Amino acid sequence: MESEAETLRAGDAGEAGGAGAPAPDGARRPRLLFANLALALVAYRWLLVPHWRGTLALDVESFLFLPAEGSALSVLLLSSWLLYRRRARLRALPRGAGAAAGAAGAALALAGVGVAAWAALSGVEHFLVVSLGLEALGFAVLRHGAAGARAVAVPVAFLAFALPLPAPVLNQLGFQLQLWTAQYTGWLLYRLGIPALVSGDQILRPSASFAVIENCSGLRSMETLSMLAVLMIDLFRRRGPHAALLFLLAPGVAFAMNGFRVLALILNPHSEVVAIHNLQGVAILLGGLVTLYGLDGALSRGLRRGGAPRVARASGVPGSRGEAPGAPGRAARLLPTGALAITAALTLLLRPWGAAPPPIPVLHHEIPPVLGEWVASDHETDALFLGGLGLRESIDREYRREGESVELFVALGSHAQGRRGPFSPKTALPGSGWVAEETWTAALARGGHPIAARVLRRETRRSLVYHWYEGTAGPADEVWRGLLALDRTPWRRRRDAAVVRLSTEISGPGPEARRQAEERMDRFLRLLEEPLARIDARLARKTFS
Repeated sequence: MESEAETLRAGDAGEAGGAGAPAPDGARRPRLLFANLALALVAYRWLLVPHWRGTLALDVESFLFLPAEGSALSVLLLSSWLLYRRRARLRALPRGAGAAAGAAGAALALAGVGVAAWAALSGVEHFLVVSLGLEALGFAVLRHGAAGARAVAVPVAFLAFALPLPAPVLNQLGFQLQLWTAQYTGWLLYRLGIPALVSGDQILRPSASFAVIENCSGLRSMETLSMLAVLMIDLFRRRGPHAALLFLLAPGVAFAMNGFRVLALILNPHSEVVAIHNLQGVAILLGGLVTLYGLDGALSRGLRRGGAPRVARASGVPGSRGEAPGAPGRAARLLPTGALAITAALTLLLRPWGAAPPPIPVLHHEIPPVLGEWVASDHETDALFLGGLGLRESIDREYRREGESVELFVALGSHAQGRRGPFSPKTALPGSGWVAEETWTAALARGGHPIAARVLRRETRRSLVYHWYEGTAGPADEVWRGLLALDRTPWRRRRDAAVVRLSTEISGPGPEARRQAEERMDRFLRLLEEPLARIDARLARKTFS
């Protein structure tokens, strides 16, 4: 005799099938599952496109080492694998949720639809990752209540690895890791008895110097090994303090192993060959994985001897979490299909908001090579040191007058670029290898913009540097606007950010030499006022389609 739940399900199937004979629930469920899967593939198709850079070597380097070049596809595949491993647990959970859980699930799913619409309108891919996570969590809550949310929490949280860091955070953290890596590698060389001197991001040896560039910062390796730690925790079913410690140790292991990678690059005369460079990186990453595996075993033995209580894995038996089993309502079953259908339609039909017209060169037109009695010669910007800052226009000049010289660097970023920008500590330095001896805020200000003053040292040279930004309200403003991608919407700012750096050599050790350098900078800054004002005016007149 048919149970009451089976009768209800058969009735629902009959309603869904129309006039024909009612389809059994077991036959209808796979069709609905495949329909949802097809809609999800259409809705989130942008995440399924790999980012190719042209050659296999460049693709490997981009995926493993470039801080801002994460692959949403790889994270999505690994998250799907984590979800697949939970299929038995999800099937065993009681179906149906209370009114509060149902409302929460629907709200999460609708929020995912809204975020997908924002992704389509702004043209920013990573919002689709947020949308996918919200919809997946909402669907789990709709079907299984709070137990469903717990079951999919790890796969959904894993999607965060596909989200880029805000540009100011990425630039600050990446450069700090470059400096720490240089210091750590210098210490390793010292332990090996190899003479070396660390100056900023440079490692100086008697025969040559080596700069720890952006790709060698270790930031990407830390992210990759953290992802592998999550997979290891899930595969070995680690729980509680064991899982937390293993995950927290992963970035430290990656940093330590990255120091050995930089050491290998310094000592290997063939490291400049891209294939060898990448193979060394892969070998070090595998070494980090083996180290993490050893730490996992040590934690397992240590916690067992310490008498740490084992955390039992959820059995997933209906009613085991205090929820009454039951069939989800028809609306709860069809809402995921409707949400995915709307998401797919939005991503197909919506077009990104109008973008800014192609930028017109400004700096070379408004900052002349002759300022008063100062005559300029162009310098080649150290692009390798600046890395992927995304500067759309820059000038790098040295102005001379009667034995005096001032170096001027002005650059424009692009707010609409999103991931990278000029808000970086690197723009405050004349190049690689400089170390700050003193930092303060200068008493003068350029158009209301505070000027950061520094005394920098590189080997036997000392320089006075003035550094400031225009067209930005500061790092906090850059972070939240970047997170929401507001500069790719109608609420974009009317001008791009500019960074200005002035530097002049301090010719001697005494206070008189420093006073002369400050007076020289102040005189030159007054000459620069009018060109910078013209640049402000031109940038403020920009219009957008």
